[in-house]
Amino acid sequence: MIDLHARIMNLRAREDGPFGSPSTRIAYKTGHRDARHAAAELASEQDVVVEELYEALEACVSSLVDSGRDHAPSVEQARVALAKARGDQP
Repeated sequence: MIDLHARIMNLRAREDGPFGSPSTRIAYKTGHRDARHAAAELASEQDVVVEELYEALEACVSSLVDSGRDHAPSVEQARVALAKARGDQP
């Protein structure tokens, strides 16, 4: 799975721009830091929800396989989607 939290935390502030004064530059960097932390927290909350969805889909796939009926296209589609979402090669 893509670690969105880490990607957000590693976003860099612009180093160029019409900052005007050192205090404007500090305010910009402080705002960037605060926004980055807030966005990363939101991403972490969503990671939990997404992980629960992965687990539910995996359980559904297992259930379909165990049912003995022919759900091959649905199962394969779900497996590909899970592999892609987790960053694995299908």
